[in-house]
Amino acid sequence: EIEVIYHGTPSGIDNSTIAYEKPICFSKTEGIRPLDFTLDGLDLLVVDSGIRSRTIEVVSDVRKNFDRNEPYIREIGSLVRTAEKTLRNGNADEIGGLMDENQELLRKIDVSCPELDRYIDLAKAHGAAGAKLTGAGRGGNFLVLARDPDQAEALRNLYESNHLKVIS
Repeated sequence: EIEVIYHGTPSGIDNSTIAYEKPICFSKTEGIRPLDFTLDGLDLLVVDSGIRSRTIEVVSDVRKNFDRNEPYIREIGSLVRTAEKTLRNGNADEIGGLMDENQELLRKIDVSCPELDRYIDLAKAHGAAGAKLTGAGRGGNFLVLARDPDQAEALRNLYESNHLKVIS
């Protein structure tokens, strides 16, 4: 019921991810299926932007503009299928490139916001392999894929010095 209040029409992805205790993939045609890969060896930061947004509003806006957004949404779906294969090989540059492509598409469907764009661009300016928002968007968390542990630590310090909370 909380999901209905917060999301409007929840997909069940959040609950399923928790239940499986591993990454999952969801599509309307295939449903939910666990993914088989590990992030071992990848330096991934999860950063809280400190910006609050309402999932129900973001999702509603995307639906309202579906005709304009549909090509971008289809392209995101294609990127997800590519990313699933790429995540198995663990190549940070390839994964980062897909993250960047995804972020650009999320910007086009108006799911990002200027503050998130600035934080993500900051990571790229400091050499991150990739960065993108996660969750509903227009705030919340974003992901930064560093090229190595030293860069991850430098990025962590950079964000924390800008009063952002680095979750992992």
